[in-house]
Amino acid sequence: MRTGRTRRHVTLLCTAALVTGCGGHARRSVPPQPKLPAALAEQLASSSDAVAAKLDANDGCGALAEARRLQQRTIAAINAHRVPAVFQEDLLSATNQLVHGITCTPAPPPPEEHHGKGKGHGKHGEGD
Repeated sequence: MRTGRTRRHVTLLCTAALVTGCGGHARRSVPPQPKLPAALAEQLASSSDAVAAKLDANDGCGALAEARRLQQRTIAAINAHRVPAVFQEDLLSATNQLVHGITCTPAPPPPEEHHGKGKGHGKHGEGD
């Protein structure tokens, strides 16, 4: 699992979602910058927090599943025109890098149970 670089991507994604979702209420002489709807920013930040929690628990497969859900939510939000055009490429790129930066190594299967039949047990009565 490439956790160092992946965690930076999670942090970057969380920060991007929160910063773009927050807007000041002060009056400005310049037009306001586009921003993500607050609910969407919170949803994406929460999803990236879930990825980070799985990574912290050394659950690469769980982290990858969460990252894929985040990727699907990001794509759906972009397709629904909820993400301003200025953020779409960076947001999707960060999400894709996150997905591709996580390695899922499944746990090894449990050892097979032996029921006394197999190597070393000959037929009864042989060699008597």
